[in-house]
Amino acid sequence: MGLEVPIGWLTLLMFGSLLVLLMAGLPLAFVTGGLACVFLFILGDSHSLNMVPSRIYPLMTDYQ
Repeated sequence: MGLEVPIGWLTLLMFGSLLVLLMAGLPLAFVTGGLACVFLFILGDSHSLNMVPSRIYPLMTDYQ
């Protein structure tokens, strides 16, 4: 298991980093996806992080 962070601090940290990166001029899709992966890496476990590519790859290869 990852770090245990109170929900209030986690909300402020995620929202604050979202605002900073958006104000830096980065695209919304890259900011939200990148922050999700970073926070999942720091706060989650390895099984959750390995789930991300297995959920995204079928969406990328479906051309219908």
